[in-house]
Amino acid sequence: MSSKFKNFLQGYFSLVKKFVPEQIVRPCVGIDIGHHSIKQIALKPKGNAHEVVHYSIEPANDKPIETIRAFLKDLPEPPVALTTCVSGKGTLVRFIDMPKMNADDLRKSFALEADKYFPFPRDEIYHDCFILDKAERDNKMAVMVAAAKKELIGQRLTLFKELESQADYIVLDSIAIANAFHVLAADNEPGTLPSSQQAVAILDIGQRVSNLIILAGRQPRFCRDIFIGGHELTGSISNGFAISLGEAERLKLQPKSKQAEILKFTDSVMMNLVSELRLSFDYFITEKNIPIARLLLTGGGSLMEGLPEAFARALEIDVQPWNILRALNLPEDQLAEEVNKISGKFAVAIGMALYH
Repeated sequence: MSSKFKNFLQGYFSLVKKFVPEQIVRPCVGIDIGHHSIKQIALKPKGNAHEVVHYSIEPANDKPIETIRAFLKDLPEPPVALTTCVSGKGTLVRFIDMPKMNADDLRKSFALEADKYFPFPRDEIYHDCFILDKAERDNKMAVMVAAAKKELIGQRLTLFKELESQADYIVLDSIAIANAFHVLAADNEPGTLPSSQQAVAILDIGQRVSNLIILAGRQPRFCRDIFIGGHELTGSISNGFAISLGEAERLKLQPKSKQAEILKFTDSVMMNLVSELRLSFDYFITEKNIPIARLLLTGGGSLMEGLPEAFARALEIDVQPWNILRALNLPEDQLAEEVNKISGKFAVAIGMALYH
């Protein structure tokens, strides 16, 4: 090709580019409706990263529709998708080995065998499956399967119908967290991602339920709901100091000179949680023969002062708060101190907003 022709093409495409607008990328919204609060975040891709368009935390109430509608109204552009979640009793995640096959055949095959893996009648649940790894030995592949009762999904669908919208995706909390780690781990804080021969555990401490997810090679390999959460920690503080739950919640986050007393009052709840973690860690290590290098804490309950250090002492493992918002491009006027205060509450919402 002659240099004159190359110059002509370059000039032509430069001219075309001036008159053809760039593709508009709209945000995806993750909506986490919890017992204590409603967390919402809108993300959109920006280069090799993700940009926070808007986010909010509002107290949970009997009218989540108004909270969601107000958030969507504040967005500078309509979202490309809305994603929400379900969790707790009536949901389940399993990790199984299946004969190697493609995704379509897997779904057909699994539909015939779903009763083997879930303690729910087949006609009462929605279920799906996902291939994690085709490289396992003996002509097997690792598969993650998930189920949720139709009643739970129906509640979310009804909510969005009243909102005069629709949920494009409905996922489980634990899968949203795994998705957030999978997408953002490489861009997260130094030390978050262990070597390929080690696993990382994430504990999302919610108000009523804590989700434990263990990942190896940035893929989920174990999930479990532990029915101990921030409510129990707050209750122990309330009883110990003989104060209201509201006062106890504020003291939990801002202990000042009372941190030692707070840790003493919450010790029994912590030990119950540690005991459940040890059981899960021992099972995973025995089953997978992969050591757990690190525990990341997230969720509103994880914001209690002194919690990472208490877990580290009890479990004898590296424990860190997962400041997930740091892996995203934030608005320039957002103060780092404010981000640190709320970052732990957004793992589920962020994981959902990454479903572009």
